[in-house]
Amino acid sequence: LLLRESIICRDARFCVSTQEKLLVIGVGGTFTTLASLKTRKIHHYKMPVKELERLFDKLCAMTIREKIEKACIEKGRADIIVPGAAIAIELLRLSGTKTVTVSARGVRYGLLSPGSGVLSLESRLLTPDP
Repeated sequence: LLLRESIICRDARFCVSTQEKLLVIGVGGTFTTLASLKTRKIHHYKMPVKELERLFDKLCAMTIREKIEKACIEKGRADIIVPGAAIAIELLRLSGTKTVTVSARGVRYGLLSPGSGVLSLESRLLTPDP
């Protein structure tokens, strides 16, 4: 809990409209690792924030060795999964969203569309695997 509390930015430089329903797409090793603890089909997996919080609590109670041996988390990720999950949970909490859609694609798929000047995250990050 102390780790998660230290992440909260009291002078946030962004605003989330409560009028809009956000589609939050989680990319990168933290989201894909956490999703892999719940499902084999990671790409497009819709993970409730409450489930992320339960996984966070479970992982906090484990040693690095237990994370590797019992949870099958890669050796190079076992020591950083808890801080990564804490950051993810707090950002999701601040956004007000209840679920995150996990993408197995990397951030490079969410680059600006040529000439449009508009982020094209959803369509490119959530396209089916080839």
